[in-house]
Amino acid sequence: MRGRKPIPTVLKKLHAVEARRINAREPIPERDLPPCPSHFTPEQAELWDHAVRSAPSGMLRSLDLGVLEAWCVTYSVLRAATAELAQQGTITVPGIKDPSRRVAAPQVGIINRASAVMSRLANDLGFSPVARSRVQVQNNGPVPTTCESASVSLDDYLAEGERLRAKLMHSSHRRDRKGPPVTPQQRLRIAHES
Repeated sequence: MRGRKPIPTVLKKLHAVEARRINAREPIPERDLPPCPSHFTPEQAELWDHAVRSAPSGMLRSLDLGVLEAWCVTYSVLRAATAELAQQGTITVPGIKDPSRRVAAPQVGIINRASAVMSRLANDLGFSPVARSRVQVQNNGPVPTTCESASVSLDDYLAEGERLRAKLMHSSHRRDRKGPPVTPQQRLRIAHES
């Protein structure tokens, strides 16, 4: 495929991308993510729970099972190789054919490959800092920690975005006759104030 990698529709909606740039016919998986796979080790299950808790609400679905499972397994392999390398104490080992020549330890290659795979999977799942930087939230304050705190569902959040977008479009048609046109930043401030 040529060009830039396409952005998932959920992220486009969170970014408030123009409606004409969103695929209205995209199939949407209906089922939420199933529980942690039973064949996972305790460490992989912990990574699964952490990823599901940390992902935006409604973003991970049942079709993402394989990608998320690969991310968890790769992350645990990366941790194991890093721990083994730290226990070994050195990143080089004697060469097989010539013991006087030092070569990189096998764990270095494992760490490099696992890091590359994790990076790709994190981008696909929206877990990387770059993928997160494209998502906008209304309040960047402290995250509620109690179950009693109100949380906004993805549908409510998207509906609020549509309401704000409609206000912005309405305010862009109103211009101050005596002054310059209203800038996009001013429109955002007006929409959030009302």
